[in-house]
Amino acid sequence: MQQQPKQQLPDPVDHTGVLADLKNELKKSQEREGQLLALVQQLQSDLDELKKAPAKSKWKF
Repeated sequence: MQQQPKQQLPDPVDHTGVLADLKNELKKSQEREGQLLALVQQLQSDLDELKKAPAKSKWKF
């Protein structure tokens, strides 16, 4: 029985630069999510105010 030579593994790839970019993108995404949630809450409260308004003052579409 012959022994096969051990295969060399390739050097590990350094992904630390990509990780930093991903962290920045995640931070931006979380900030945008917070802004969108604030907008949705504002729209919801505006909608609730419109529902409370008397019928004569409502816009007709």
